[in-house]
Amino acid sequence: MNQHPTVVISGGSSGLGKAIGLEAAKQGATVGTFWRGGGR
Repeated sequence: MNQHPTVVISGGSSGLGKAIGLEAAKQGATVGTFWRGGGR
């Protein structure tokens, strides 16, 4: 896991979380799924 997951968890509630999630999904579908599961 890269540093992306940590950042996503930090700003999951903020709009930034969405942007980070999209970027993470681009780099790896695994990160995107993780963000969807615990990034609400």
